[in-house]
Amino acid sequence: MRFLRRLHLHPFLIGIFPVLSLYAHNQSQLQPGAAWRSLAVILAGTGLVFVLLRWITGDWTRAGFITTYSSFLFFIYGPVKDITTQQKLHFGIINLESNRYLLSLWLIVLIVGIWLLVRKVPRSETSLMTFNLMALATLILPLISITSYSLSNPSISTAKQPKVPVSQAASAQPDIYYIILDMYGRSDTIQSGFGYDNSAFLDTLRSQGFYVAACSSSNYTLTQLSMASALNMNYLPALGNQFTAGHSYDSKAASLIRDNAVRHYLAQYGYAFVSFETRYPFLNITDADVLISMPNKNKYIQPFEIVLLEQTPAILAVNEIGKLAGIYNFGDVRKFGSIYDSILFDLNSLSNLPSSIQSPKFVYAHLTIPHPVFVFGPNGEYTGNDERLTGGVNEEPVDSTAYALGYTNQVKYIDGRISQIAEEIIAHSKNPPVIIIQGDHGFGGWGNAATRLPILNAYYLPGTQSNQLLYPGITPVNTFRVVLDTYFHGQFGLLPDLNYLSSTDDNSYDAVLNKNQPVGCQPK
Repeated sequence: MRFLRRLHLHPFLIGIFPVLSLYAHNQSQLQPGAAWRSLAVILAGTGLVFVLLRWITGDWTRAGFITTYSSFLFFIYGPVKDITTQQKLHFGIINLESNRYLLSLWLIVLIVGIWLLVRKVPRSETSLMTFNLMALATLILPLISITSYSLSNPSISTAKQPKVPVSQAASAQPDIYYIILDMYGRSDTIQSGFGYDNSAFLDTLRSQGFYVAACSSSNYTLTQLSMASALNMNYLPALGNQFTAGHSYDSKAASLIRDNAVRHYLAQYGYAFVSFETRYPFLNITDADVLISMPNKNKYIQPFEIVLLEQTPAILAVNEIGKLAGIYNFGDVRKFGSIYDSILFDLNSLSNLPSSIQSPKFVYAHLTIPHPVFVFGPNGEYTGNDERLTGGVNEEPVDSTAYALGYTNQVKYIDGRISQIAEEIIAHSKNPPVIIIQGDHGFGGWGNAATRLPILNAYYLPGTQSNQLLYPGITPVNTFRVVLDTYFHGQFGLLPDLNYLSSTDDNSYDAVLNKNQPVGCQPK
């Protein structure tokens, strides 16, 4: 323990705590290396400040105390701002929701604290050891969480898959496009929830030959569970014991998304599997035959780093630079530029797939729109710097009015683009393609059956009487049962259309059957 009395470790340990804590809290959503760049920058910055303060104060111990205290205040600014915003803290004319007042208070606390450290805290080995021990203690919980997660989630392996019956190949093999619009709710819930009528979009799809399942709903309320079920044509308990109640971390379902039954079934008929890279690691199928990824995406600040910046006053400077850049047009410092550009890239790539990749192919395109962050205006313009839409807690709108605006803006934009893309795919495909356009779940809280379950669900099944194969209340678990039975002489049949609610992320497999479905559906 002697080194704790001699080495100034605490500035660096306190510096890395916010990174490890944020990573531990979100590790099921992150790539393993997401935090390395942040750790390197913070350690280098801490070292620079430490040395500078040593030069100013002439003392390593005093410089270390000031560095640690300043780092602590630096990284609690964002959480304190969230509290003042949520609690609407006002003291007369002083409004702590405003950065002007909160930053002033923060500076006062910083100055007073530094004065106390310089004047009152002894520069002794005991003080140094106390600071080191406190800093070490902060790392215990995030390190336990990261280690526990790593041990319980080794590199994702193939989960138990249902057996697929193989018959003779179909005479004409259609390309199959499975297009997911993340969080796209059903028409009636969008209208009742946000006052927006998307019937023009649905009418356009019908005019193109789509069957719109007007009373459709998702089988699960979380993306991982919904997609794992749909791509494996079954409910999760049938796919392995690790997907049953009592098991946590829904990222385990990523194995089902990657090594899904539909992919392997179609591979036996010579289909190439095409997937798109997204900002969610559990949706990235890196061993796809073709993985479509936007080039040069690393030139932007990454989402993890944005969230980390949001915890500090530095985000105020970033926002101001963004405003000046917009006024004077001196650079692209859009806060969510990578998200905006990657979605545009995916949409453009989807349009080109009929000619750019040889048939037959099974395309799984999971598009993170209209899901927040809300970066698209109704005509496709960038809105990511609008603080009404992205300035709230967790990068979501500041209130329900702003949420309605952001969501409907993205719905309006994707409605126009996706109907155009469907037309282009149909027109340029060698054989008439199969196209499914579907929401993975609706909007609203995970346990809110009225808005989280109802989804958009539209099918283009050429050469068939769609209204005889499909029905208003069909759910995603039966999507590929219909497709494979119809075009590949499958023998799957239909499962009961059931809906399950998960209340939390960690306990997502403790799903509860929703017995009140479809909820208030009036077929259009």
